[in-house]
Amino acid sequence: MKESKGKAPETESERLLQQYFESHGLTDYEFEPRLPESRKLPDFCLRYAGSRIVLEVKQIDPREPELTVADKNKPLWGKDEATKAHLTRRGLPIPGGFSAPYAAIREKIEEAWQKLHHFSNDICCIVLYDTLAPGPTTEEHFLRAL
Repeated sequence: MKESKGKAPETESERLLQQYFESHGLTDYEFEPRLPESRKLPDFCLRYAGSRIVLEVKQIDPREPELTVADKNKPLWGKDEATKAHLTRRGLPIPGGFSAPYAAIREKIEEAWQKLHHFSNDICCIVLYDTLAPGPTTEEHFLRAL
């Protein structure tokens, strides 16, 4: 297999997964393959031990919390109003305050599912890569994913 038509991974997470494959002798892979089950291109397709493994890589980058106020003309608001405005994602963005730390993870999983749900006869993996996560080396992150 190998990379398709000279196209190379663009994100840090895609490049790291490609390096992981190659450093472990997993050479039968393709980047952004065209597969008949879907018009959406998954990030990688790896053939291993007689199976086709379809992988979607999602990179979680740092971002500002998305907070809102209920009424942009109202300079002060109560805790309940601000919380309700945030949870309904309406109003104006404001800095600081409450944030949902797992929202970015859930969003990435949902994005990946949109590409992978067509591959019901294959092994499908979502690889999440947090660019700010301290801890294990990249190799250990991907080892857990596979």
